[in-house]
Amino acid sequence: MKKISLLFILFLNIGLAYAQKLPNIQPGGQLLPAKISIDGKLNEWPNGLNAYNKALRIEYVLANNDNNLYLAIRTKDVGTTAKILAGGLTLNINTSGKKADNGPTITFPLTNSGYTISETGGTKANFKVLVDSSAIVKAIKELNLIKVNHLPGVQDSVLSIYNVEGIKAKMLYDNTTLVCEMMIPKKLLGLVDLSTPFAYHLKLDGVVRPYFTGGVPPPPLTPNPRRSPTHISNITAEISVPTGFWGEYAMAKQTAIK
Repeated sequence: MKKISLLFILFLNIGLAYAQKLPNIQPGGQLLPAKISIDGKLNEWPNGLNAYNKALRIEYVLANNDNNLYLAIRTKDVGTTAKILAGGLTLNINTSGKKADNGPTITFPLTNSGYTISETGGTKANFKVLVDSSAIVKAIKELNLIKVNHLPGVQDSVLSIYNVEGIKAKMLYDNTTLVCEMMIPKKLLGLVDLSTPFAYHLKLDGVVRPYFTGGVPPPPLTPNPRRSPTHISNITAEISVPTGFWGEYAMAKQTAIK
């Protein structure tokens, strides 16, 4: 853990210096590069992503072309990485522009994380808090499911990353950095011919501890300020609380060549 903590501090300082130059929420739309590969490498973004959200501790970019909406996130944060691998990253779209989670929703990766409740009302996590690089790489290879809700014409709520709907998703972990990319056909999100900005909610769902029916609700987990941010108990506390933010996106359009 000591080695992890030293690496975390080093990358945190580098990340904070870079993050100071980026807005907290992406301003405006972004046209997708002509050639885009959903491979977790982000080679199409040599100048970096468009925003750094302090609440989620992620860099991110939303972009579009005529047919697709694209999301990429990147993080070097140990707690954020563990939280995504435990509970997934969710993008919710509301075409009315309202901040309400009742529109098309995509979560990736879909995990089987949860808690077991004992007869005495105690809770035990049935997932591991992943901070070791080799364990993270191994876990990512097994996380091949996407959860979708309210997508017109899509009947199944759970899809493989190798689906026929045209939804693409990929995660990659390399050199203490987690990258997640998603690309969704606009027709599945109700975004075709949309001329007004839409609202989006980007969330780290985490894994919320359940209440024990008939018993005393467990106290909320809170980070211990005396411990390092990379301490397992602090990361577990973060995982137990969903976090997210709202933004507004207007479709970028291809400039006509004269």
